[in-house]
Amino acid sequence: MYINEIPATAPLFNKAGPEQLQEIIQHLHAASYHYADDSGREWGKAKQHVADAGKIANKCNLSFRAMQEIQKEAKPLMPLDDFINAALSAARNNSM
Repeated sequence: MYINEIPATAPLFNKAGPEQLQEIIQHLHAASYHYADDSGREWGKAKQHVADAGKIANKCNLSFRAMQEIQKEAKPLMPLDDFINAALSAARNNSM
């Protein structure tokens, strides 16, 4: 598995397994789907998928650069900031 042409086993991904990386990408794709459909007011579902992606990224101790490469690979509709903020939120909630 490659993330934006970088092997998933590269040190950049901090030993996160391909399963975790794929799960993050799936959450970002699902979030894009829900953001795109405003008719059903699905933005809450989109935010939950971004939050779940952030929790996994935090649990895997991924760096900003790793998250940036995952974002480039997934090409979701939401900005990188949303993904980074979700990981920061997960980190803050774990430290309390």
